[in-house]
Amino acid sequence: MAITARALEAVARAVAAGHLGVAASDVGVTLRDRDGRLAVRVDAPLGVTTGGPGILTRVGEARTTIARDVTRLTGSQIGSVDIRITAAHITKGPRVS
Repeated sequence: MAITARALEAVARAVAAGHLGVAASDVGVTLRDRDGRLAVRVDAPLGVTTGGPGILTRVGEARTTIARDVTRLTGSQIGSVDIRITAAHITKGPRVS
């Protein structure tokens, strides 16, 4: 069974939103075929908690987990995930004494 481009985008958007800690409505996704594999571009804010992992760490982890989860959910082979952070949504983490 083939999955439509619109469905692939919806899955990629939801997965990216979950891993970036933002609402799916805030996430833009562009999909392209690159040599038989899917190239995913994500434009989104990043949910950041003070005292949590750094931005570069979060983005690197998100790139890996987005590729893994989109492949797992759709069966599409992901060739690359490029993430462009458009803003940071900062929340205060637990206070350390």
